[in-house]
Amino acid sequence: MEWLKQLWNRIRELFRDKTEYTVIIWYVYETVEQEGTKVTRRKQKGYSFSKITKKTNTHFVGKGMQGQLIEIKSVVPFDFEIHRVH
Repeated sequence: MEWLKQLWNRIRELFRDKTEYTVIIWYVYETVEQEGTKVTRRKQKGYSFSKITKKTNTHFVGKGMQGQLIEIKSVVPFDFEIHRVH
């Protein structure tokens, strides 16, 4: 029966979605007022996802490459960029 389980896992692996997404999110880390003008400074952070389930500029939810849940939530809107790797 072990060989049947191995065969099933190989067949299942052929049809599994192997898409990977790289998501870069720019967080606002500082807002400064210079000469009457507000300037926001941002830092970027990258994440790798196998599946993205929700994407808005304040809430991002997906599944990481190791199967863990990744959820990013913010009151201040953030910018993001999604790249499909394969």
